[in-house]
Amino acid sequence: MIDLAVKLRRLYALYVTIFGSLQSLFLLLVRMYWGWQLWQTGWGKLGRIPGVTEYFAGMGTPFSHANAVFVSWLEFVGGYLLFFGLASGLIALPLARTGTVTMPP
Repeated sequence: MIDLAVKLRRLYALYVTIFGSLQSLFLLLVRMYWGWQLWQTGWGKLGRIPGVTEYFAGMGTPFSHANAVFVSWLEFVGGYLLFFGLASGLIALPLARTGTVTMPP
């Protein structure tokens, strides 16, 4: 029984060592993927601001045109910054906030 406990501890230590070293790589890839997706979304919205304005107005968003322009630029610039890891902590909160505010009812 004690032998099994020792083996499990060693197995767990190996698991923590292997996956602990991969954690930084995983977080880098997630950050780059989200940055790329946000950049593409912002670029697409910038290309069709009238459609985004109409969509926001349909959801009842106040100042729909100003919000459409703001969100488009925020996603475009924020996605770029997030992809390259520049000001990630500063841009993450506004990106998350606009993502939750502009969700359809």
